[in-house]
Amino acid sequence: MDNENKKYKVSLAISEAEGLPRVDFDKIDLLILGNPFCKMTPGNPLGSLELMEKSINLIGSHLDKTIVSLPLCPLENELSYIQDVLSLLSDMGVHGVEVHSPGMAMRVETRFPKLKIYFGSFANVYTVHCVEIMQEMGVIGGTLPYELNIDEIEFIHKNIDFQIWLPIFGPFPIAFSQYCFFHPGQVRYPFKCDHECSEEVLVDYGAGKKVLHKGRAIFSHRCLNMLKHLPMLLNKGFSHFRIEGLILDVGSLNEIVDIFHEHINKIIETGDKTTPEIPAPDSRLSKFSPRGFCNGFYFTRRGMDYVESVMDWDGRLRYKY
Repeated sequence: MDNENKKYKVSLAISEAEGLPRVDFDKIDLLILGNPFCKMTPGNPLGSLELMEKSINLIGSHLDKTIVSLPLCPLENELSYIQDVLSLLSDMGVHGVEVHSPGMAMRVETRFPKLKIYFGSFANVYTVHCVEIMQEMGVIGGTLPYELNIDEIEFIHKNIDFQIWLPIFGPFPIAFSQYCFFHPGQVRYPFKCDHECSEEVLVDYGAGKKVLHKGRAIFSHRCLNMLKHLPMLLNKGFSHFRIEGLILDVGSLNEIVDIFHEHINKIIETGDKTTPEIPAPDSRLSKFSPRGFCNGFYFTRRGMDYVESVMDWDGRLRYKY
């Protein structure tokens, strides 16, 4: 694939070092490596400097398109370890890091200028002004909070020259806690963990309110799926897309990326970016989300709703379920 001549870019977030040999780097423009919610997630490169170094060596010649997602909301006692991680990444030539706060962005910019900086969805970047502050700290791109709707994201995108990586598929993180639900008495890392969060822990609050509990983080129990809305997203000028694969099987992600490449290329080749309707979501995606799809909060609906089509009409949005 000729990445230089592409009109769009695709990033992929994964959490496990073991999956790196199966990543098809020719199909992605940016790999976001590591689970920022818990360093003790099995296989998480953030778990130790040794595992991080091993992961970087597995990536080999693709370091120029790899960033590492740093731990979310680290406490004071974790900063020295993060300092060591940043030093390792800088020395080994990794492209950059994903940060989750302005403070960490400033830390990286001032101490590790070789590393490019991106921000994650928990960095509290909600306005153009927030993006401008991040830019002043050297940040070149990022993922906005999942609770922003498409109109708010479009406003930011149109009013500042900045890489907005728009999530288009995968279970997305909803909330984060400083301490693990399964180990409430443990406040310092590392500690003995039996990895209960590796199992399918589905929490049902009733009335269709379900989430996946992953220890320190809560994820959507359905996969975000914006496949049918790609014409609208392209028409609005978005060109950087993100696949959330943190809790998906790495072996499935290449196929998911292929499906989105196929649809995006078809829309671009035909020039049909104004029609809100394209064929029903590819049936190949269903096997990756057995509980169905959702659209997150893009359309100001409940996060777990799935909207099939959206069209502009008299300045308003119409939805079809």
